[in-house]
Amino acid sequence: MNEEPKRDPADGPPEDAGASNHESEVDTGKGQAGPGPDGMSEEEFKKQLQEQMRRISVEDVVLQTTVTLVNLGFHRLGLSEETKGDRDLDQAKLAIDAINSLMGLVESSAGEQAQALKDALSQLQLNYVRLADEEENQEKGEKTGKSDDKTQPTESKKTDETGGSKKSKLWTPPGS
Repeated sequence: MNEEPKRDPADGPPEDAGASNHESEVDTGKGQAGPGPDGMSEEEFKKQLQEQMRRISVEDVVLQTTVTLVNLGFHRLGLSEETKGDRDLDQAKLAIDAINSLMGLVESSAGEQAQALKDALSQLQLNYVRLADEEENQEKGEKTGKSDDKTQPTESKKTDETGGSKKSKLWTPPGS
């Protein structure tokens, strides 16, 4: 039996994992499939896909998904001039929540790379809180007619008289 050498998940998926560079059968949705530009038949494509599925590990996919979410989260924060127009704090928070959900799996399988991802997650969270706070202060300033209302204290998570909780500006993991 030929065993392939153990791969480091941080190197990403194998070059031939996931989407193939070969375009094969093209399904038009009308039940008609034709060979792709490389002339690969549907059967050949299925065999190639099965071989790729044998080689890729779930750990690789979890690690790559987490790295992708970190990158997308930073992009959605719009910290650079190039990405400022793409700022979407709701999407950034969703990325943070998803990364948090995957971190236990990453820590158990990625070893040293897990610490780098934890550090990146911390930076993502800190930047999210800062931007969300700035956005909230701008909204308050617009309502009160003030242009910069940075003297307002940040509110912590408290319970009001009715037992409902007030919105906290501090990001916390779900279920806390």
